[in-house]
Amino acid sequence: ENEKRTPSPVKSFEVQSEVGIIWVWTDPDTNALSKLIPLPVSPLLKRHHEVFGDECVYMRDLPYGFELLGENLSDLSHLPFS
Repeated sequence: ENEKRTPSPVKSFEVQSEVGIIWVWTDPDTNALSKLIPLPVSPLLKRHHEVFGDECVYMRDLPYGFELLGENLSDLSHLPFS
């Protein structure tokens, strides 16, 4: 019952929350920049969040499957139309 447990190697990251979105800074070499660089949040989204709070939801039906969506979201140049 009193066996020793080896701590697991868990990485920690800088995290910020704005407009109900969790932003994670994953580069440990530049953690200090995470506090200096403003988050890329649209002013329109900020106003919408002020009115509706964390319960605001945006949903859009897309005419393709999750495989294509995953591929497009992983390629940042495709993000605007994913």
